[in-house]
Amino acid sequence: MTKSQKNLQQFMGLHDYTVIDLETTGLDPSVNEIIQLSAVRVRENCVCDTFDSFVRPTNPIPPFITGLTGIGDKTVSEAPPIGKIIYDFLDFCDEDIIVGHNVSFDIGFIIRNAAFAEFPIGGKADTADLARVLLPDLASRKLVDLARHFGISSSGAHNSLNDCMMTYGVAEHLMELIQDQP
Repeated sequence: MTKSQKNLQQFMGLHDYTVIDLETTGLDPSVNEIIQLSAVRVRENCVCDTFDSFVRPTNPIPPFITGLTGIGDKTVSEAPPIGKIIYDFLDFCDEDIIVGHNVSFDIGFIIRNAAFAEFPIGGKADTADLARVLLPDLASRKLVDLARHFGISSSGAHNSLNDCMMTYGVAEHLMELIQDQP
């Protein structure tokens, strides 16, 4: 079974799951840090709970990241460090199937910041991979572009809670498309 087929299978019949998204100081979990982490719990295809926290990094936030996310050193100055918040986040996620847009990126940062080698989840499903399969002719499969394609508000992008809500909307639309497949 290919990665795309496995991802498609994860989405089929999915009604209960948790959407996650992080904002970070860069792309490399071995040197960059989480500055915001959010999750949206979905039950019977409806959002029923949210988790959202800024995280105080150990190093200053690069100006490029502040420009992209709106999250600066002042924003996170009173936030908990990652060691104080990561396990609350993991408890919130429980053992749900984790849905995200390029979700392996987020999981990589979570694994790097938690004291275990695996993220104890019921599986993962990636909206970016699913969009590549279901919408092959779409020019871009960035989260904001998929949101616009489906008529979902993309305001507040690069805020992890807003991105979770966008990903939830995109996931629901993609799951409808799966139902239309032979």
